[in-house]
Amino acid sequence: MTSITLIALPPRGYGSGTRAPSPALAHIAPMLEKDGIEVVSYDMNIDYYEEFGDEGYEKLQTWGESKGDLEKEIEEPFMEWVKKYITKIDTEWVGLSIFSVYSEVIAPPVLKHIRSIFDGKIVAGGYGVVYPYGMKLKEEGLVDYFIRGEGEESLNALLKGKDHPAIDSQIPHQVLDLDSLPIPDYSSFKYDDQPRDYTITASRGCVRQCTFCNVPALFQKFRWKSGEKVAQEYIDIIKKNNVERVLFSDSLVNGNMKEFRSFIRVMSDWYEKNPKQKVVPWAGQFICRNKNALTKEDFKYIKNSGCFNLQIGIESGSEAVRDHMKKKFTNEDMYYTLGNLADLGIELVLLMIVGYPTETKEDYEDTLLFFENMNDLHGHKTNIYVNINVMKIFYHTEVNRMHDLYIWEDEKRTEFVSTYKEGHDFEERKERFYEAYELVELLPNLRQTATNPEKYKMLKKHDLVV
Repeated sequence: MTSITLIALPPRGYGSGTRAPSPALAHIAPMLEKDGIEVVSYDMNIDYYEEFGDEGYEKLQTWGESKGDLEKEIEEPFMEWVKKYITKIDTEWVGLSIFSVYSEVIAPPVLKHIRSIFDGKIVAGGYGVVYPYGMKLKEEGLVDYFIRGEGEESLNALLKGKDHPAIDSQIPHQVLDLDSLPIPDYSSFKYDDQPRDYTITASRGCVRQCTFCNVPALFQKFRWKSGEKVAQEYIDIIKKNNVERVLFSDSLVNGNMKEFRSFIRVMSDWYEKNPKQKVVPWAGQFICRNKNALTKEDFKYIKNSGCFNLQIGIESGSEAVRDHMKKKFTNEDMYYTLGNLADLGIELVLLMIVGYPTETKEDYEDTLLFFENMNDLHGHKTNIYVNINVMKIFYHTEVNRMHDLYIWEDEKRTEFVSTYKEGHDFEERKERFYEAYELVELLPNLRQTATNPEKYKMLKKHDLVV
């Protein structure tokens, strides 16, 4: 029997990253098992976090953006842990899931260690495996194959010795009919029966085309599962696992409003028909739409379906900045959505960007005013968290092609080190970040998303913003 050990590489971030087994591997496992392939799965994110906690995992997320002593401080304990973590592999294959570009710097040393103890075949896959990077891993002998994009179907073909266009390819594979996939199976993870978070993927890709985001380049087509299918997966996870919470991995849980409405109504009705069933709460990323897109009844169904937390990409308190980003909502839409969610006690995570290329001082002050308004208007109704990041210009984004907005300050074209032609350079963007961060710390009804209170001190000490 063909067998494979699947390993999810960090970092995947807080929330689903540190508490929930990898949904990518849970989607792949039943596809392989239906073809008689034995699967064993491990999630480094959970295991590293459980050993090193908030501070260790936060540091790991800065690897690749760090430098000097801090980089050594991150890499050395991680690789010592890897050597204790991966000591023996009893399968014919190893599959390494590289979640994103943030995992690129971590993959080579992990693969070198796997090569030193394992004589079988190694394949790397995931949306972190862009073509030049995947080919480089293969040329350096760290992997035998790489798969671009989604592993369902393509990994089956590879392990069965068949051809597939995603194997060693420049073209990312995408499953077009998500309803055709089997229900994700988490049984290949060898965790105990303690309460855990579990992840559902109701859609792939994004219905929006925000200028700063690389998701449109990674997922050429936005696809979704039916609301009934998502509810079926939710109920299946509840029945088979000791579930504490369900976390949606979607870019936007309400990307398809028709299917989102279907899901929240089916789940609300199911709980009503099963009054002895404890409501299992869920969280996900949510888009702020035109205020006419969601009725008061919709908000109640969101709450009754079990929603406890929504992460919303507000990005800026300035309408002008959001218009350039193509966020497509006004201040009126924003306060309507956030106010209705807060009234129901749903936790809010406000995803914010400081230092967008077109952001003026007045635009930035609109963001500070937005924080103050959220503190005063809604902060006493629910938990409101703020996640502030300095603007980065990534490859494969629309803003990266807007060369009239910025110039690079060195030949390496790092995401941070660029000067905007209309003003603020990296140093000014950092100062805006520090000021915004400190304002949130002072506002009594807002909280930072960082669970480790030492993170800010560490960043400022090493002159970093991540």
